[in-house]
This record gives sequence, structure tokens and C-alpha cells, in this order.
Amino acid sequence: MKLENENMNEAEKPQLNIGAVSGSFPYSIYEEELNKMKQLPQTQTSLMKQCEILRIFANKLGLYDAADFLRNDR
Repeated sequence: MKLENENMNEAEKPQLNIGAVSGSFPYSIYEEELNKMKQLPQTQTSLMKQCEILRIFANKLGLYDAADFLRNDR
């Protein structure tokens, strides 16, 4: 399945907007890094596997509370 924005050039693709997030950490670093990544196609992986993938990324991004929440041993 192709994504709608797959044929857009980088300037046309929607960008992550997390300006509404507040706190002391420079959230723009997440925006910068995520905008460097290309959009991946939709997956048919199970919800539990998708949560495991998100947990791995959350740990890599230093989002440890979110990673703990996504653990499947709850």
C-alpha cells in the first residue's frame, strides 16, 4: 500500500508540529530528527509488536516513562 505523501518532495510533505509541547527539554530535537526520516509504509504487524517497536524507539529517544508504559508485561 502506497502512502499519499510518498510521491511528494520533501518540501511538500507534512512536517511534525510539536510546538504545543511544553517543558524544559528542547523538544525541537525530536522534530528535527523525525523530519529527517522518510515515511514508512503501513504495517500489518500486530498491535503488541507495534508497541514493542515503539518501546524500543522510546528508549532510544530517552522517553523512559513512555517506554515503561509500553512494556507488554503489564
